Amino acid sequence: MIEVQGYPDSEFSLRMFRYFYRIFNRHGRKIVSMAILTGSKKVTEEEEGRYRLEAYGSGVDFRYLSFKLMDYDRDKLEEDPNPIALVALASQEKERAKQRGEKFNAKLYLIKKLYAKGYKRDEIEGLLEFIDWVLQLSDEEEELIGEEIKELEEVKKMPYVTSFERIGIKKGLQQGLLEEGREMILEALNERFREVPSFVSMAVNQIENRDILKLIHRRAIRCASLEEFKQALTEQS
Repeated sequence: MIEVQGYPDSEFSLRMFRYFYRIFNRHGRKIVSMAILTGSKKVTEEEEGRYRLEAYGSGVDFRYLSFKLMDYDRDKLEEDPNPIALVALASQEKERAKQRGEKFNAKLYLIKKLYAKGYKRDEIEGLLEFIDWVLQLSDEEEELIGEEIKELEEVKKMPYVTSFERIGIKKGLQQGLLEEGREMILEALNERFREVPSFVSMAVNQIENRDILKLIHRRAIRCASLEEFKQALTEQS
C-alpha cells in the first residue's frame, strides 16, 4: 500500500492506519504500508511513520515506512541513470519552484535534463507526462515550453513528441487525472456509507477542477455523515 502526501495533515497517520486495517480486513494478507512525502515542511508524525492509540493500557501501535523525497541528495539524483531518479528530482523541483514561484524555469530545467540523459522514446514520453503533471503552467508558458522541446529535438535529431502529440498527451493525462479523482471520491463514500445517492455521484462526476476534487476527496474521508458531505459539495458548486 503506497500513499503519496504533499502537504501537512494532522490526520495522515490515522488515515494510513485506516487504509491498513481495511485492506487487511478485506483480504487477510500481509501488508507493507509506505508513505512518500513530497512536501518540504517538517511533519513529525508523518515522518516518524507511526500511529498510536492508547486507552487504559489497551491500544494499537501501528508503524509504516516513510520516505521524504526532499531528503534525497540532488546531485546524486541528477547523475543517476534510473528514470525513477528523475521522478524524484521532478518532485523536488516542484517543491522548490513552489517556494520561489519559478515553476517555468524548474520545468524547463527538468526537460533539458531529460533529453540530455539519452533515454529511449517511451521513457521520454512517460517522463514528460509526469513532469507535465507535477509542474502545470499557464497556456502561454506551455507554448514556450513546447518551442523549447521542438528546438531540443531538432538539435539532438530526436523528434519524439511533436507539438500536436504533446498537446494530446497532456489533455489525455489531465482527463485521466480528473476521472481518477472522481473515482477516489466515490470509492471513499462507498467505503464509509455503503450507498451513495445517484445525484451525489452525478455532482461529483461533473467537477472539472483538480484542486476542487482534492478538497472534496478530503471531505469524503473526514466528514462525519453523508449529509455533511452533501453540504460540502453544495458549497463547492
